Amino acid sequence: MTDTSITATTTIAQMLALRQADLGASDHTIAEAMGYPSGTVVTLIKEGRMRLPINKANPFADALDIEPGLVMRAILREMDPSVLTAIEQCLSPLALSPGEARLINRLRQSSQGRDITPVMFEKDAIVALVLAA
Repeated sequence: MTDTSITATTTIAQMLALRQADLGASDHTIAEAMGYPSGTVVTLIKEGRMRLPINKANPFADALDIEPGLVMRAILREMDPSVLTAIEQCLSPLALSPGEARLINRLRQSSQGRDITPVMFEKDAIVALVLAA
């Protein structure tokens, strides 16, 4: 997704309004993509009368082409900001950029389950892997 108007502080209702307008999608279309039979749920979320359930973070992100991590952070922040803070303190860093996520996934694929030690060469931003024997 290339919409830079969605940030780490954008609310679920704001994400919904921004992306729905960009995509030209109806409430019913978005609700259906999230597994709901009618657009009423989407309307309630937009109006702030219903929170997006945590188990709908990925379907919501997929339906609106939003980074799932941004959606999950918004859900947690709206549910209880202290929950998000506690999770981030225990699992930091919780949010990776898309590029960081691709790098980590590629490292995991390359290591095939073996322990690895990435080595950074700062001058040229080159990453090398050292595989454990």
